[in-house]
Amino acid sequence: KYSLMLDVLEGLRYLQHSFLKWHGNLKSSNCLVDTRFVVKLSDHGLADWRNIRDEKNEDILKLLRDPMMCHKIRPDFDEDVCPPALKEVIGNCWSHIVEKRPSVDEISTCIRKIACNGKKDLNIMDNLLNRMEQYANNLESLVEERTGQYLDEKKRVEDLLYRLLPRSVAKQLQTKGFVEPESYDSVSIYFSDIVGFTSISASSTPLEIVNFLNELYTVFDAIIEHFDVYKVETIGDAYMVVSGLPNRISHNAQEICHMAIALLNISKTFQIKHKPDEKFRIRIGIHTGHCAVGVVGLKMPRYCLFGDTVNTASRMESTGEAMKIHISSETKERIEADSLFITELRSK
Repeated sequence: KYSLMLDVLEGLRYLQHSFLKWHGNLKSSNCLVDTRFVVKLSDHGLADWRNIRDEKNEDILKLLRDPMMCHKIRPDFDEDVCPPALKEVIGNCWSHIVEKRPSVDEISTCIRKIACNGKKDLNIMDNLLNRMEQYANNLESLVEERTGQYLDEKKRVEDLLYRLLPRSVAKQLQTKGFVEPESYDSVSIYFSDIVGFTSISASSTPLEIVNFLNELYTVFDAIIEHFDVYKVETIGDAYMVVSGLPNRISHNAQEICHMAIALLNISKTFQIKHKPDEKFRIRIGIHTGHCAVGVVGLKMPRYCLFGDTVNTASRMESTGEAMKIHISSETKERIEADSLFITELRSK
């Protein structure tokens, strides 16, 4: 019985710390016992609907002082029903002086002390309920621990997925299991690669190349965070970025050009650690046009771009000059209104 009492008190504590603040209709018929002999409180949250009348304290006092009110406010209490200590707790709960009424936490503490002192008088059913309570508490702690581990692991997986795919695309993949291909009328694609990468690789160890590319693209990744662009992929020394998807923006050409200038400027000061005498140089190519995008694969999903715009941007990079930004005529038309950009014809 003490276990059931503590379950009721635990339910009241939860309600008092929630937005409901109180039960409003607590009685034995609202205390439900589940298959594990744990009491659950029901019929809560409806107190405001039941008490439609706006009764004031003065009205209640007037009613209680009415000489016609002859029925008892407090119920009769059988001395043999419970131990004296428990009777004292119950009496304090319906004390005329509100300040003397104990809180739910104080009542729980008292009940636990009474239960501990009376364990020697417990019958088989009480012992069973005590064991069920201990089992439930241990199970709740275990569930809470495993739930925390699951949420931590889920967050790590989501963080990794958000690095592989745009956030909006990743959420669509999580909810639907697939991503519908989309067509974009206007995007600007950036390609760059390292000038002389083949000769650098030939005179370097594999580990040196890995460290070199990791340092370079760590710097590049930090810079592009300041622009409305999405890094598509890196293949060897090739670096591919796009603006205008998945977020459709009209100024994608200006955005990608600003980013390209920032990457070009940082490249002028970048040094290859294992080849300090080697001058680092890159080629950059940009093209603006329409393309289609979609997620390819499930085990290792990739956000892929398709269309002539991708091929043209790649050719703009491969036919460009070292430490210069080679843009197509379509990109030039988009940025002409921006006086910050100065362009010159390649043929000159």
